[in-house]
Amino acid sequence: MLMCLVTVAAYTGKLTSNSVVTKQPVPFNSLSELVQRTDYRWGLANGTLIDYVFATSNLSDYQLYYERAEWTDEEPVAKLLAGNYVHVTPAAFYKIQKREHCRMAVVKERLSQDTFAIHLQKDSPYTALFNHVLVRATEQGILDYLKREWFPQESSCQDNETRVMPLSVELVKTAFIMAALGVLVAAVVLMLERLLSRITLLI
Repeated sequence: MLMCLVTVAAYTGKLTSNSVVTKQPVPFNSLSELVQRTDYRWGLANGTLIDYVFATSNLSDYQLYYERAEWTDEEPVAKLLAGNYVHVTPAAFYKIQKREHCRMAVVKERLSQDTFAIHLQKDSPYTALFNHVLVRATEQGILDYLKREWFPQESSCQDNETRVMPLSVELVKTAFIMAALGVLVAAVVLMLERLLSRITLLI
């Protein structure tokens, strides 16, 4: 009976969470899908590396995006939140804004990888020193610490209002453990009953 109650409670909770929480799918997942749509606008920031990449690219998707792009010198947060607007931006910008604006979404396609480097003059006498310091900082975990401390982190995007979250396997594993224990206890009790009945018959 305990096993049945736990199983029914876990199933009911999972069914309720799936009915209440709806996932809004991203309408497109690549630049090629975006440039074929007419219900979306998109933009680029003036004078940035991304602007230069799109302006000099030979790829047709990049050229279509560049031709129809809206130019801006300001952060595109307001346009993004208004809806039906896309902006190609570094991942760091998105992570920072995502802390306050959970309605923002990012597509799966990555146009480029964010890289960081320290540039020195060719044959600079400081090259060996910089390499030595960077290797030691990497080995001692200093770079990882600085990244965790100062780089933008992903946001949980939990508002002040109460919201229902979908159940995961981690949240219901206790119920399944209890159900398994119930089966085990029932099997032990059944074996004891059979053993006692045989002893009674022998007596």
